[in-house]
Amino acid sequence: MSRRWRRVMSRNAMLEREANPARATREQFRLLKRYLGERHPGGGMTEMEIRDYAGMVDASPVHTVVFEYRNRTTPEAEYDGSLQAAALTDVLRDGLSMVYSFYHPGETWRSLGTHMIVDHTQVARDRG
Repeated sequence: MSRRWRRVMSRNAMLEREANPARATREQFRLLKRYLGERHPGGGMTEMEIRDYAGMVDASPVHTVVFEYRNRTTPEAEYDGSLQAAALTDVLRDGLSMVYSFYHPGETWRSLGTHMIVDHTQVARDRG
């Protein structure tokens, strides 16, 4: 792992990853809309409604999960458990395939997109 990637992982040490069944949630959709509005304004997906998102998430012919990345909940309320990033991921026999990912657009210092890629690489390695 490069020094840059180690720094990205360190900046996101407060995140917890959870692999959830591929089901669309309103919380995911709100984050997606915010991401699209700030990172891809005017793009074709910005007009997406929750039923469109649900169709994208729920209708997969292969085993798919949604990796959610949340701030760890801490007693001192430094972190609140809020959703920071998500990745719709196909789980294949020989690896993982990130179908679509999105993240909190106001947290650029965290390099959340890079974090998800490095984290997926580690998950795939751990799975053999």
